[in-house]
Amino acid sequence: MKFVNRKSCCGSWVKLFLAHMLPFCLVFLMFMATLSCASPESPALGNRTSEDPPVPALLAVGDQAETAQVRVTVYAAEKITSYTWSTGHPGDTRTHEAPTGKIWVLLSASVRCIAGDGKVIVTRTNFVLTDSDDTLYQASWDYKGAGEFHAGELRPGEVLEGKMLFAIPASAAGLLVTYGGVAHYDSPSWRLPF
Repeated sequence: MKFVNRKSCCGSWVKLFLAHMLPFCLVFLMFMATLSCASPESPALGNRTSEDPPVPALLAVGDQAETAQVRVTVYAAEKITSYTWSTGHPGDTRTHEAPTGKIWVLLSASVRCIAGDGKVIVTRTNFVLTDSDDTLYQASWDYKGAGEFHAGELRPGEVLEGKMLFAIPASAAGLLVTYGGVAHYDSPSWRLPF
């Protein structure tokens, strides 16, 4: 039977830790120290200054919000399990069912360009849906129903409006729709009524 010298084994482990992990720990501690010493007005840390635009309140469906470039209105939202669409041929309609265990949120919105001299590109990806678990849902690209929200380049005064579809779990709750692609502190958000 072979015996291991515990003293030399533990000594090797300690040397290994000090050689490889200690520099990492020191760098981490220095990084954390710089965060705690940073100015409270530092926007890089997500802290707001008096010059930042006010954080928009949660809006209700039907309310409109403005950013520097657009005026956005979410004017309708409903939960659905299917929708009917026309193929374009007279009398030829189809029904599209939500996937098993999911429902759809059908969202109707409009975006008006208010940029003084610029243009704005708007797509359904500007809208995101989140639930109370902070799960992010993107609008589906396969919505074929009437009034689909199409992408477009808007010049000042032009409006793009339509419907978009989000597939979510049937159990999802606390739904918010945010304009801006991701939920930033300065992006307008609408609380959905269900």
